[in-house]
Amino acid sequence: MTILHVLGGPAPEVEAEFAPLIAALAHAGLDQACALYPDCPSASRLRAAGVQLTVQPFGGLFDLKTAPALATFARAVHARVVVQWRAADQRYLPKGNWARLSRCGARAELKPLAGSDYLVFPDKAGLDAATTAGWAATRALIIPKFQAFVAAGDQALDKSALEAEEHALQLWRGLLSRFGEV
Repeated sequence: MTILHVLGGPAPEVEAEFAPLIAALAHAGLDQACALYPDCPSASRLRAAGVQLTVQPFGGLFDLKTAPALATFARAVHARVVVQWRAADQRYLPKGNWARLSRCGARAELKPLAGSDYLVFPDKAGLDAATTAGWAATRALIIPKFQAFVAAGDQALDKSALEAEEHALQLWRGLLSRFGEV
């Protein structure tokens, strides 16, 4: 099973979670693929982690190339799950034989995410806001942000930070296991 992650434009806060999580999922043995915007700073880290990449223009309203290219790439990598990381990327997500997930911020506007099968929030406040606005609670989940904690020099990693990272990784694996072997 391959998970295709879509990041169609610069989003520094998103990329702080995006690349470390995908690298960790790849390291954990899950097949990952990414569709990135040109000059994405995460590309080299993801390539080094063995993640299959495609770069697309994500060129706005008149971009007729990105959506069909994403559908072709999703089929080529045998994607079972497509995860969008920015609400603005919803219009490029191809329909197909895969689940469409949206990684949301704490205050997601639901209208642009209507084509998603599931919404993934970083905290209970986001999930509560979505369900209050009418999103089905069975199609919304909480998975805390995944941040990479790296030792600097001789500093030891904080044990609670490592446990939080492992917990977030387990939650992502649990979510993805709904769609196939993980």
